[in-house]
Amino acid sequence: MRSLEIAFLIANLPPIGWMFVTPPPLVGTRLAAAITVLIAGAHGLLEGIRWQMLPAYILSVLLCAWELWQPLRLGAVAGVTSLGCLLMAACLSALVPVFDFPPLTGAFPVGTALIPLKDSTRAEAFSGDPGATRELMIQIWYPAAGQGSRARYAPSAEHSFKKSHLALVQTHASSGPGVSPRQARYPLLIFCPSWTGGKSQNTFQVEELASHGFIVVGLDHPYGTSATYFPDGRVIGTRLGSWLELSSEETLRQSMRIAENELLVRARDAMFVRNTLAEMNDHDPRGLLTGRIDLERTGIFGHSFGGAVAAQVCVLDSRFRAGIDMDGLLFGEAADAGVRQPFFFMSDDTPVPESDLDSPNPPRRRNAALQKRDAMRIRQSLTRYGGYDMTISGTFHMNFCDSPLYSRLKRFTGAGPIDAARAMRIVNDYTLAFFQQHLNGVHQPLLDGPSPDYPEARFRRWPRP
Repeated sequence: MRSLEIAFLIANLPPIGWMFVTPPPLVGTRLAAAITVLIAGAHGLLEGIRWQMLPAYILSVLLCAWELWQPLRLGAVAGVTSLGCLLMAACLSALVPVFDFPPLTGAFPVGTALIPLKDSTRAEAFSGDPGATRELMIQIWYPAAGQGSRARYAPSAEHSFKKSHLALVQTHASSGPGVSPRQARYPLLIFCPSWTGGKSQNTFQVEELASHGFIVVGLDHPYGTSATYFPDGRVIGTRLGSWLELSSEETLRQSMRIAENELLVRARDAMFVRNTLAEMNDHDPRGLLTGRIDLERTGIFGHSFGGAVAAQVCVLDSRFRAGIDMDGLLFGEAADAGVRQPFFFMSDDTPVPESDLDSPNPPRRRNAALQKRDAMRIRQSLTRYGGYDMTISGTFHMNFCDSPLYSRLKRFTGAGPIDAARAMRIVNDYTLAFFQQHLNGVHQPLLDGPSPDYPEARFRRWPRP
């Protein structure tokens, strides 16, 4: 919990105690009401209110009304009920926290900027307007010249009521500072989100990379991302349904067709972003990136379906020198031909039992066949071209994004039993080592073989034939 939230809860304890006193002290109750109002105002202005504290807010209003009126003895029932309201608010606030991201380990402060893009060469197939062209929303994180006020994780408008507290979360990045002059140019990384995920879903990872001297760009894919927000107020929701419908062979085939089409759209999006950043490197109208990107050192990485996009982009565009797939099935040419560039496959620790291939449950049987085929494709790529693969013990699929930070209740975040911060540290250290070695040419001992520092990581290096 945040400090003023704790102070606010404590400020409500004295009047609850006075419920049992006959008569309650008039001066004391009114002084307590004044203190509570001051703390509540400071909490609202400096920290921001949130629904998890709602039981305490309602109780505080009632207590202040009671304290400012001629207070009467309310008794044990009212006192115990009031304590229950405070306890409920404390538990909700602790279980669904306004969290902090893991501390950065790099030497650079981090800056960030939001930029809308338009690809006039591509029609927007999913718009009702026949003349519409493809638009994207990107966020850039970069090594900054200085540190300003910390940017918010996301505007409140971008979250449902249940996740509205995420708008109060501060990131390590700040808006406004220029790119650090400590290096002439910086390597470029493009991040691809999950099926309906968005550009900021891996903030724990992109900020860490930026703090070590990478320019990182995250994408929102309109009509794919759950909701894409543009500066002019437009909001484009997703047209996608749930991921790979396994209820029948026909629904699975239809899901695969949708995934293959979406893969092509997103791969083109990523390559367009790379082209646009090349133009910004020549001349950025905002004066931020001109001459600061080393386009010869471009990499790509993604989570879930974004990992499949990263692999496909590497197959289609040799300008991308290295890539990472974090727990995503392979699709497209990458699934059949493999990835020639240095490539890293990270996986969660949820193996599918071999017995599921003969399961009487059809969806389970189809899922097992999909997973087995994907493992075979990954192995073929690694055997043919070399690379790396790693499974992190105790992780589930959502341990490769920010989701485990949203709540301490793992069942609500999709996180595995591993400590969330530990999983993020493993993902970050291996991601950083991979791009340092394959984009910056700096040998990383971490990639030579299994590390005693990370016994949870079942890591293997596959030499290039």
